[in-house]
Amino acid sequence: QGRVRLVDFGIARFLRPDRPEDTVRLGTPGFAAPEQYTGKSGIRSDLYNLGALLGYLLSGGRNPGQRSRFELAGVPAGLARIVEKLLAESPAQRYGSAGEVLTALEQFEGELANRQADSRRIPLIAVAALYEGAGATFLCEALESAVRRALQQRGRTLRIGRWHAADMSGGEAPWSVQFKQGFGDLLLCDIGSSWHELPEHASPVGWADMIVLVADPIPAGWRRTVTERKLRLAEAWRQQGAAVCWAANRDVPIKGRDAWLSAFPWRPVCTVPALDFAWTAESAWRGARVQDHVKAAPLLDQALRPLTKKIIALLEKTLEKNGNGTYNLN
Repeated sequence: QGRVRLVDFGIARFLRPDRPEDTVRLGTPGFAAPEQYTGKSGIRSDLYNLGALLGYLLSGGRNPGQRSRFELAGVPAGLARIVEKLLAESPAQRYGSAGEVLTALEQFEGELANRQADSRRIPLIAVAALYEGAGATFLCEALESAVRRALQQRGRTLRIGRWHAADMSGGEAPWSVQFKQGFGDLLLCDIGSSWHELPEHASPVGWADMIVLVADPIPAGWRRTVTERKLRLAEAWRQQGAAVCWAANRDVPIKGRDAWLSAFPWRPVCTVPALDFAWTAESAWRGARVQDHVKAAPLLDQALRPLTKKIIALLEKTLEKNGNGTYNLN
């Protein structure tokens, strides 16, 4: 419930490894480790205390000291095993340190997240820049705002999260993050401009329901050698059946506009206008995002409508599959 409680285990002392006894023979029955009653305790005694508290909470207030009554009705087996190990009679059979307990809990959390992902998938949209500075972060935030406003117009409020993959060099896929952070019903992932360097197992083709590639009309970005490699990779993704689409960012009425739009491998699903810099400055001074500026929002909503409809259709399909109901897209 968001409240913090200080728990008193009934005994506190300095650890003295060089002494045969360092503990007064005291302790709350059921919460104190067995060795505390023999006069010698240590780090693993504290871990027993932790296990006793967890067992008490998870078993509905039963005394964890009575191991035959240690029942975890409805508690996942993985978590029950962790608590049982913490409550081992012999200190040598428990975890060796609090760090080991943390690792075990994190591994259990990851396993639980994977099971949840199998039973309740949420739509994941990856937004990537063709080159650095093309506007992946801007478009990701604009999509979040546009989808949110579109849903509100339909009387629906859902939780939309954004994840900025500042460093995906470790290859961690976003689905392992979405449940940890509780992103909600839709996740937009800004994977920046280095997506071509991702290892194969972390490629968005494997986890994203839709991949939105962003490019703007600055010629220098299009002429880079690495850009050609990215264009070939995007085409390969498309050939594999991935839902890959383009968004033309910072659209302006310049002489080379037609040449710019024709440079896209296939027709962009939307063209996003370049916004007045004054709106960006005004928003920054108010501590707000330009995507939510009173003048910018309507323009972005209109420009992003084709892409927003695709995302909402995907969201509706997923919600229906998860049994969360549907809503009218009209």
